[in-house]
Amino acid sequence: MRRIAIRSSPWGLDESAFYDPSNFAFSNGVHVCELEMDPETGTTEIVAYHAVDDVGTVINPMIVEGQIHGGLAQGIGQALAQTAAYRDGQLLSASFMDYALPRRRSAFSRSRDRRNPALHPQPARRQRLQRIRRHRRPRGRGSARSSTPSHLSA
Repeated sequence: MRRIAIRSSPWGLDESAFYDPSNFAFSNGVHVCELEMDPETGTTEIVAYHAVDDVGTVINPMIVEGQIHGGLAQGIGQALAQTAAYRDGQLLSASFMDYALPRRRSAFSRSRDRRNPALHPQPARRQRLQRIRRHRRPRGRGSARSSTPSHLSA
């Protein structure tokens, strides 16, 4: 069937597509890291880390918090403990045995602010929030993308 279609057309098969949805959902946030580094040993200690993520309307706060913590751990691990080392063309750090992720106690403090203005809308914002609720914001990779550069910049 494919051969017949190719022979019947002087130009061969050509296909193109363009994806332009009417409404986009962007996830925004800011991450600030303060760390101390010992220049002699190269060890680092996270003094303070502040992450503010726009997650939209929260349905299950525990899942969102877990995604943010997981993304932060992944980003901290990428910045401080992971290396893509090669020898003779072979990747040396190809498994979790070869680099370390930060432990929960060293990565996160117990203080967090769970305020979510979308849970308590004010009358002037209700119409805008109704439009926003139609869209789901991507959540999960945002913290991993933001935490790595914030650590490398610190």
